[in-house]
Amino acid sequence: MVHTQIRGTFVVSSIPFSDDDLINQAFHHCYYSFLLFQGNSGIYTHTS
Repeated sequence: MVHTQIRGTFVVSSIPFSDDDLINQAFHHCYYSFLLFQGNSGIYTHTS
């Protein structure tokens, strides 16, 4: 699953929307990643 942060805004791709648990985990991961990487500028992409 790839998460991309552009200026503090998260775009989550490749989410299996048929599975609510995975969706919730993906958004929580994005939130935590935002807290960890909010000090960075520009764009970063990482795979979980």
